[in-house]
Amino acid sequence: MVIAKLDRLARNVAFISALLESKVKFVATDMPEADTAFLQIVAAFAEWEAKNISERTKSALAAARARGKVGQSKTAAMNSPNALAWAARLWSGICSSNQYGFCRGFRI
Repeated sequence: MVIAKLDRLARNVAFISALLESKVKFVATDMPEADTAFLQIVAAFAEWEAKNISERTKSALAAARARGKVGQSKTAAMNSPNALAWAARLWSGICSSNQYGFCRGFRI
């Protein structure tokens, strides 16, 4: 089996170890001369990296939820009562030559 990168095959040390134990021959094109020990070390780092990415993502989503930023599209945010009130205040103070730029900013 030929794979582009080892971490594309799996980010799980147990899976890579089981694959190696079952004598399935595979080559990762990003490290064709890698031996069994090196492949297991790289798999361990890939698993660690995946865990860290997951933790950072969960942390960032929790922080965004706390700020009220998750689950709302940009369009929905722009149509919220606060955004519309801000837009109305801004619109009333803009001369007609700048209204085109204002509308483009809000995609209206």
